[in-house]
Amino acid sequence: MDTRISIRLVTGNSSWWKARKYRRETAATLRAYRAEGWRMVGVERLARSGIDTRRMTRYTLQRRCHAVEYVPAGGD
Repeated sequence: MDTRISIRLVTGNSSWWKARKYRRETAATLRAYRAEGWRMVGVERLARSGIDTRRMTRYTLQRRCHAVEYVPAGGD
């Protein structure tokens, strides 16, 4: 059985230094999810809304749920 989540992150900006900041934050966030066992299965660029200069991206992540082997307590 697989578990999927969808997260929305800021991945860019019209200002070069803000774009750099947002890319670094997004990379750190995705790296943390990967360390927890999540894998990226989809990327979707979201349309800009209004005068907001940020670029948003939706990432779909998946983690496989492994069956846990039962080990009785105190048993050999």
